[in-house]
Amino acid sequence: IHSPSIGLSDALLGLYPVYKDGEKIRRDLPALAALGASYKVTDQWTTFIGGNYYFNESATMDRIGKTSTDYDNGWEISVGSEYWFTNQFAWLVGFNYADTGAPDKSFAATEYALDSTMIGTGVKYRPNETMEWTVAFNHYFYDTRTVENIKYEKEISSVGINFVKKF
Repeated sequence: IHSPSIGLSDALLGLYPVYKDGEKIRRDLPALAALGASYKVTDQWTTFIGGNYYFNESATMDRIGKTSTDYDNGWEISVGSEYWFTNQFAWLVGFNYADTGAPDKSFAATEYALDSTMIGTGVKYRPNETMEWTVAFNHYFYDTRTVENIKYEKEISSVGINFVKKF
């Protein structure tokens, strides 16, 4: 009797068949409603508020085999501010809270949607009317969740750089 050897990639594909080469699985993403506003408090200071509502309940986002995973609707809200110290330099600050609506049974080792709070700050540099640079730092604090004795937790920091040139 001959027993073929099973490699690491075969073992992993047994656990995560969605990543098998050539595998196609439909992922129905939700509709989204978004609303935002800004208010110019002074010539130098502008505030922002925004929100998103995700219609997760009407989408079949994740599947376990051929069975869908039911999500609650999700939402997030953001507030921010931009203050120009001079005509060339501005300070940015922001906050975001997100409720994903993800149920426990959607969690996997490779993907899990925890609710989160984000804070961020940055600076803008505008050397002239046609060019603008932005450098920002954000940190995400995720809620911790335990599902079937597995603790899901994470924190993420990010740095963003943006360049705008108007023609």
